[in-house]
Amino acid sequence: MVLTGVNGLPDSLIKDMDSDFNFEANSRRVRLETLAECIRSAVKFLEAGGVTKPKNKQGKTLAIQDWSLNILIEVAVDCGWLKSDKGKFSHALRESRNVVHPWIHVTTRANFDECDVHYLMGSAQGIR
Repeated sequence: MVLTGVNGLPDSLIKDMDSDFNFEANSRRVRLETLAECIRSAVKFLEAGGVTKPKNKQGKTLAIQDWSLNILIEVAVDCGWLKSDKGKFSHALRESRNVVHPWIHVTTRANFDECDVHYLMGSAQGIR
């Protein structure tokens, strides 16, 4: 199984998948294995020096699991996995996500009214 080589997955997840005979027919397994292969390819690309890895405030390279959505979008654009227009759209979508993101709501003490929500949703859809 492709997922066996992915670090950080609980052993119980893989055992549960293997013990469920009907799971073979389920498309979730196919999607998970495809995602794992994409992650493995991206890690190999990054380890080969394909992109400058982001650093924290102390100048230490961030582990991939510590990258924010903003960093992931920027790296994808830098690598050419996303075109710049798709990167801009992704950032707009990320901003609209923040309207309902509980942590952003708490840390910024956001007080969105209906007009703000409609404006942000329009931005995510490319409407200004």
